[in-house]
Amino acid sequence: MRIGIKSVIIFIIIFISLGTNCFAINHYVRAGAVGDSSGVDWTNAYTTLPSSLTRGDTYYIADGNYGPYDFDDAESGTSWIYVKKATTSDHGTETGWNSAYGDGEAVFTRTSTAGDFDTFNHPTIEFSTDYYEMDGQVGSGKSGYGFRVTSTLCGSSYSTKIIQTHRNQLVSNITLKYIDIDHSTCGNENTNTTKACFSTSISTNITIQNCYLHHANTYWIKAGNVTSSEYSTDVLIEHTYFYRMGGKGEPYHTNALWFTFADNLVFRYNTIEDYDATTGGLCLGGSDNVKVYGNVFFCSDIAFCTLNNEGRAAVMHFNGGQYTASNLYFYNNTFVDLDKPGFSMGTNSNNVVVKNNLFWAHPSYVSLSWFSVDTGSHNAFGNGFSTQGTNAQALGSTESEWFKNYSLKDYHLIKPTAVADSTLGPEFNTDMDGNTRGGDGTWDRGAFEYLDGLQVTSPPLPPTNLRILSQD
Repeated sequence: MRIGIKSVIIFIIIFISLGTNCFAINHYVRAGAVGDSSGVDWTNAYTTLPSSLTRGDTYYIADGNYGPYDFDDAESGTSWIYVKKATTSDHGTETGWNSAYGDGEAVFTRTSTAGDFDTFNHPTIEFSTDYYEMDGQVGSGKSGYGFRVTSTLCGSSYSTKIIQTHRNQLVSNITLKYIDIDHSTCGNENTNTTKACFSTSISTNITIQNCYLHHANTYWIKAGNVTSSEYSTDVLIEHTYFYRMGGKGEPYHTNALWFTFADNLVFRYNTIEDYDATTGGLCLGGSDNVKVYGNVFFCSDIAFCTLNNEGRAAVMHFNGGQYTASNLYFYNNTFVDLDKPGFSMGTNSNNVVVKNNLFWAHPSYVSLSWFSVDTGSHNAFGNGFSTQGTNAQALGSTESEWFKNYSLKDYHLIKPTAVADSTLGPEFNTDMDGNTRGGDGTWDRGAFEYLDGLQVTSPPLPPTNLRILSQD
């Protein structure tokens, strides 16, 4: 058989384009494994993640309990390392596999300062180098996540950040998916020490998708540091549930989502429930090109949300000489029953655009902040709020007229709002459920698009068990 020179050239091009991934292999980690610990299959799995990982490879982790871990492997170009929770449908080799290894969670816990890789923040997981993806594969809302990362270091002796990037050096290309980032052991404690879920100081290309962050007492997320030389850029946070931040009360300073210096930030399709913060829900410092859209902010426990009576607006720009914020876009968000709703932007903010949002007042808190909003239009206001900006809509005070189930915190619309601004661009054309805005002829206001009774909560699954029939 003769192989033409053209075929050889094509083969070489394909081989080179695959790069190191064509040599990538899978490794297996299972707490309690009793094989030879080579990691080659589930029988001979590592019992913990090995201290040195191989670039381009994937590490599957079974249910079980694991300790803290510092991802610090030397970079090799742009080669990633993938850490995945083993599941029934995705667990690599069948050798030694048991479905019981993939039907629960893999839990990383810090229980002491032993082996601490940051003696100030005591993280459970730290990323010290670049190009890692940590994917729990399953989970939604407040439950069912493949990975859970937590800490039992509570009390006034410890400041703890569950997951962080190295706080003194640039870290880039970190992706977190389907992870329960859990500070509930410390239970929103009232101490002067920081209990936070995720922190990144100097970083680029940080992605958080489909995660659950909860029970922090100072902030859920911090991006950037307190000086203008410590920036986070190109940050994407989407489809993530944030629950219960605060509990310190006065006089401690807290921020729910604290983007100190964060450029090219996209915060979309998230659910933010219950925060008690001195400065507000989403706080911006020195940031440029920030897009916040398709999110739901609400309070289900007003007593918790008002522990600190200094709370400010749902969105705030932390004003000051070094904190200049520009090009801030807030589209199609829903704000319900917050004690300090609205926008409080500092005089050092520029081009603040607020469009197509829906604001619904808690009966006891009908004062709406609207400071330094440069362009405000096509927003909707209900239950006692005064309308703001141009083309505003007054919704009245009857929850059942607008929301699918107000008492169960389901803020899907049951009828269309007044027409919103539909010229925002294709990036903003869907809601968090995947529904196309304006699909029924009206682009609605708020996080959820009304589709004339045809709400789609997730894309249809592909068909299975198909057969290809021969044709004569």
